[in-house]
Amino acid sequence: MIRRALIAKRVGQLLTDAKIDAPPVDVEKLAKRTGLQVLFHPFDSAPEDISGCIIQEDGIVAIGVNSRHGRNRQRFTIAHELGHFVLHRSTLETVHLTRSFRSSVGEDTNEIEANAFAADLLMPESMLRAILGDEHLDIEDASTMIDELAQKFEVSTQAMTIRLVRMGILQHT
Repeated sequence: MIRRALIAKRVGQLLTDAKIDAPPVDVEKLAKRTGLQVLFHPFDSAPEDISGCIIQEDGIVAIGVNSRHGRNRQRFTIAHELGHFVLHRSTLETVHLTRSFRSSVGEDTNEIEANAFAADLLMPESMLRAILGDEHLDIEDASTMIDELAQKFEVSTQAMTIRLVRMGILQHT
């Protein structure tokens, strides 16, 4: 079961506690405030689709980020792994790998929740609504607006498009 209300509450609390009220959200700062180290590494011996991991050992928790990936992908990876930590801390394995493809297709509830957490964190509804108000956009005419929002929030246009659709802002007419 996906716990959307819990995810929104946890994200809102993180943003409030860190006094973040404008994009782009500094996910590295939030991870560090939560007690996590963020380490960038090229993951040379790992498959190309490994975007990140979360490692817990001897009381230390770190997020590993594939430094070969683009900055927007890295930001999403940090937010995704932070989501695993905040939402699934008690059930995390010592090493949890996140594969870009597996994460994007949402094969299990924990991955779906971590993706929802990342989307809420990087593109908070309150910040998007502050920019767009009650405006509804037609998907056919909104590419420039989506590009501008993606740049402002430092996410991919694909992530922004999905977020706007899920919020009911972007529609087919």
